[in-house]
Amino acid sequence: MFSLLTINHFMMHGTLKRVYMQDPEYEELKRQRLPLLDGIEEFQKQMVHDNDEQCHLYLYLVNETPIGTARIRPTPECLKFERVAIHRDWQGKGIGKEMTQKILQNYKNDGRNVVVHAFLHVEGFYTKCGFEVEERLEEDGFTLAKMIYSFQ
Repeated sequence: MFSLLTINHFMMHGTLKRVYMQDPEYEELKRQRLPLLDGIEEFQKQMVHDNDEQCHLYLYLVNETPIGTARIRPTPECLKFERVAIHRDWQGKGIGKEMTQKILQNYKNDGRNVVVHAFLHVEGFYTKCGFEVEERLEEDGFTLAKMIYSFQ
């Protein structure tokens, strides 16, 4: 018999869905992505869909409701983990970590490390997901942590 806490935890598990630009769901992904990015800087919102054609796009759903999004942009040197967002009502519940881990598992046999340029206020989140700080960077007037996830 499961306790109430265990049952609630199971209810939070979501489904990771890969979305391709040629799929009809891509327009839905774009539409769903914007509310997930509520609270970010306006100039960042303008960049949300840039280079999507070069990326592996993901939507994270709980009970068929989109609550998270992220993408992987392959480069010759690494896999860039970008545009990660969890709806504010779901933050702090382990969903972001769960989504990140599910996405990363898709690339464990790729041979390249995963790189994220993280705002300093979310560096702790990425550390909990297994990323390690390599260096500090300055981009667009922000100090970011360049973080690496290695499958080795």
